[in-house]
Amino acid sequence: MIHQSEKLDCLYFLLHEKLKVSSYSDLGEEVVLWIESGFTVVGELELFLNESEYSSISVSAISDSVMISIPVNMARLYCLNDQRFL
Repeated sequence: MIHQSEKLDCLYFLLHEKLKVSSYSDLGEEVVLWIESGFTVVGELELFLNESEYSSISVSAISDSVMISIPVNMARLYCLNDQRFL
């Protein structure tokens, strides 16, 4: 879903099941940072970063997950100006 060192172009909402958040060492070894479950938002920090920023983590589904994605540019345009979203 999200790969370390790649540009993140969507804001994700996990609705059901689990995600693994990890990082890779310089030797290529995966380090699991935490597990997300239930409703959670992934990529929200990218809303506030420069568009040229790249993800410092990787996120992958541990099992079949239900998610909604919104392009980051649309989230910036509509959601950051809506108090209900913030």
